[in-house]
Amino acid sequence: MATAFAVWAQTTVLRSMPAISTNLTLMMIPVVGLVASALLVDEKITPALLAGRALIIAGVSLNLLTDRRTRSSPKEPHPMAGS
Repeated sequence: MATAFAVWAQTTVLRSMPAISTNLTLMMIPVVGLVASALLVDEKITPALLAGRALIIAGVSLNLLTDRRTRSSPKEPHPMAGS
């Protein structure tokens, strides 16, 4: 049941977002897993893990912000349109 729900959710996201944004967003899975393992089983978080997590979050955030700006900006007509 959980697998079916996860596949349905991922398909829904894939339909509403560009492929690159979806791919980068899916990179957040290890970040969530790391936080969960630290909270649930007291896994030690090393500085290297923190740095990697920070880089992933920064990359995903920058991509999503850029994607949002691209979609919200008005599209200019093609130079050859109407010629």
